[in-house]
Amino acid sequence: MAALEFVDSNVLAYYIFRSEYTEEAARLLAEHEDLATSIRVIDEAVFLSIRRLALERLGLRRLDKVKAYISKHGLNFALEKLTMLRDVIHDLNIIVLNSS
Repeated sequence: MAALEFVDSNVLAYYIFRSEYTEEAARLLAEHEDLATSIRVIDEAVFLSIRRLALERLGLRRLDKVKAYISKHGLNFALEKLTMLRDVIHDLNIIVLNSS
């Protein structure tokens, strides 16, 4: 096995959200076979995704408002991107390391 290339939360976020960095993130993910990330990075990518979607789709900027919305309505507003995040980790066989 070759050395693992660590995937940061920014690469994951750029991959699932269209931006000027999406193509670069896709290239980085495609050119390496032995990828790894950590539970902490996945947590951060989930958090960033929820915050971004809460602002874009719901107009919620403050974290307490986001938490209240999720408590009342759930995560349906973010489900598509969170599923994409799960799928990229699975489809690219990214190894998830324990962050302890």
